[in-house]
Amino acid sequence: MVLYTPEVPGEYTEELVIETVSQTRMAYQLKGTGCTLSLEATGLDSMVLNFKENPLSVIHFDATMPNTETSRKLKVRNNCEMKVQYHWSIYKNKVTDKISLSGEETHFTIEPLQGTFNAHEEQEYVITFKPLHAESYFEFADLIVDDIPIQAVPNAPEILKALLNPEVPGPSYLGSNTRYPSFPYLSFSLEGHGNLYEVVPDPPAIVFPSDLLITKEYIAKFKLLNKSKAKVNVKMYLKGKTSDELIIRLVSSKFRLRDEIYEGILSEEEEELEVIMQSKKVGEYRAYFFGTVEDGSPFSFEVLGHFVGPKVRIYEKNIEFGLVRTKNKYEYTLNVENTTDIEAEILIKTIRNKKLTFDTVNLGYHDLEETNDIQEVDNNKTKITIIPEYKKLLPQEKASILIILQTSNQETIEDYIEINTKHDISQYLVVHAEVQKPCLHLSQSLVDLGVTYAGLQYKVDENHQYAIVLTNTGNLDAHFEVMF
Repeated sequence: MVLYTPEVPGEYTEELVIETVSQTRMAYQLKGTGCTLSLEATGLDSMVLNFKENPLSVIHFDATMPNTETSRKLKVRNNCEMKVQYHWSIYKNKVTDKISLSGEETHFTIEPLQGTFNAHEEQEYVITFKPLHAESYFEFADLIVDDIPIQAVPNAPEILKALLNPEVPGPSYLGSNTRYPSFPYLSFSLEGHGNLYEVVPDPPAIVFPSDLLITKEYIAKFKLLNKSKAKVNVKMYLKGKTSDELIIRLVSSKFRLRDEIYEGILSEEEEELEVIMQSKKVGEYRAYFFGTVEDGSPFSFEVLGHFVGPKVRIYEKNIEFGLVRTKNKYEYTLNVENTTDIEAEILIKTIRNKKLTFDTVNLGYHDLEETNDIQEVDNNKTKITIIPEYKKLLPQEKASILIILQTSNQETIEDYIEINTKHDISQYLVVHAEVQKPCLHLSQSLVDLGVTYAGLQYKVDENHQYAIVLTNTGNLDAHFEVMF
């Protein structure tokens, strides 16, 4: 058996002479080559590397969304004449004084993790980066060769030679069970950054385009755009609103409400949500929602709506009684209509009636039953009576209001009727009436016929000099009766 152990790289030639007992000599020439270990990175993705002139030390990965993967391809070639066994080691800390038997959590992986290089073979490795959070990651990858003597490494550092000298007791790589201790030959820094998830509301603000009726629910739709192409945990909550009278909530199959927080997972590129808005009082209201994205930037959006009360239409422009007599009663019918889809409460009163309000009605200070009963009125006092003074109109309902005028003395009546719609502006109508008495005039108050004969009949007609002429000098019709 011939044992060949080259001490340095290169070709070796030695003469071997074998002599037998019978003094027979046989000469042999022994030749051998001492190989040096030579591994180099030759390519990264589509880029060709010159490892000798510009050695690769850092492999950088583009920003990647958490829980998604980005890969790069590294090529390594074995330049020596022998097979080389290897395995990869990925770790976080370059220098550590702790030895852990448990696997270290890393965020880069390499496939294949181990194997054998044939002579002059080039192999490709897929390095994958998978961040868990939106932060930067710095780790290291060593290509460790197995069962190779340190003497086969050109220009090996003395500290590495001393560390791996089998004749000198000392530490070696954990788990090495080969003839020669394993050691790292190629080392790379792996750098990557977990990008922020991006969720954007579309549109960023919801403005209801027209006036909204109080007590009714209104729905608007918007989308959450997931620009991350990955599953994203999102939480939303109501940051604030301009009034406690505003009721607002979100509706979506992907979100559930818990402790006033909407929680959900966006797995699609977009998710449609509904926002429901309702108010008990009129006014312009705003609500602000704030959203948080796990490992992402927060977002916000607002909802705006202008709420109005019911609208009541009055068909008459004025209440005109015209020319009326004293000490009489007159009626006028006022027609109103609720033109909206919600109930409308109205008060009909003269502007001098300051006591009648919706508060007094609700507190029961006024007995305002919706009745058409006309009570007796005082003929000695001018009065306007409204029946009913309070009315609740159903959606789209029409109703009639009776205005009663009781006259007394001659006068010109100019008053105002207020139709006050709850949660809306008041409307005013002019009440006008000319109250007058009938006025008759006699042309003469005494008729003297002189001395006449008894038994004769005398006719005094309109052409007679003693005729009595009755003239209506007023503006009203006058009924009269002649009595003797």
